[in-house]
Amino acid sequence: LNESIDEQANLIIGSQDLYPGIMGQVEKLEEKQSLIKYMVNSPKKMKVTEENPCFVKRETHKRYYLDVYYAPEISQKRINSKSETGIKYANERNGSERYVNAYSFGFGGSIVFPIGLSLRTGVNFSTIKERFEFVKERQTKSVIIKNPQNEPIDTITEEIIIPGHIYNKYRFVDIPITIGYEINLADFKFAVNGGVGINVTTNHAGSVYAPDIMKLLSLKEENEAIASIYKKNVGLSIIGSFGLNYKINDRFMILAEPSIRYYVGSIAESSYALTHKYMQVGLIAGIRYRIK
Repeated sequence: LNESIDEQANLIIGSQDLYPGIMGQVEKLEEKQSLIKYMVNSPKKMKVTEENPCFVKRETHKRYYLDVYYAPEISQKRINSKSETGIKYANERNGSERYVNAYSFGFGGSIVFPIGLSLRTGVNFSTIKERFEFVKERQTKSVIIKNPQNEPIDTITEEIIIPGHIYNKYRFVDIPITIGYEINLADFKFAVNGGVGINVTTNHAGSVYAPDIMKLLSLKEENEAIASIYKKNVGLSIIGSFGLNYKINDRFMILAEPSIRYYVGSIAESSYALTHKYMQVGLIAGIRYRIK
């Protein structure tokens, strides 16, 4: 067994030029046998040179991964009018609906080729939560104006506005398809990806102002008015991400990738007076498992 380990160690020593800093660390091991085992059994068999001290040996075969992730996000919304007559309506909706939070989670698989090219796909679930503040009720109140002698001299009518609020939610289910490139480092993998998301379904909950800004339209109700506002399938989105993924061991990595998603078209129907678009920026955090 010792002869076998010695042979493997000699092959490693003969085929790699170790960077002096790493060699100095290895030399601290007290016994030669420990040195051999360290070099043979190291999960990161690094090819490190003085000119290129960070990169590991290039992969020689394809690798397959499974990902599970969660991403807190910041959502930016744009509601615009299609005509001058709808500008007031668009402004009212933009002013009364405010971002609260957004997030995505999902799972997927990827294949990475020896040259670093990668292909990813999976299923992504996104939720955007907003606070809709509206006029719940309008009341009138008569106020009597009196002079210093406490005699009534006039009567005015005041309008009292009673506010209300509702939390709206927009949920998307997408299939992301991306192509990317990965660079294999000693402790990390640098990855950059870009592609498209194919929307499978979209649903909405809450309420918004009607075009007259006097009534509310419930997004849960299935009627002709609501059916003419939002799509059940919003089409394509452009997605991208990059980051450093930390290698826990030979099988597991921690994902940390800033991401962006932009829905190309309006999530509102073409017959609706307004366009409604979203862009989301987030940080993907998760676990990647190497299958093969």
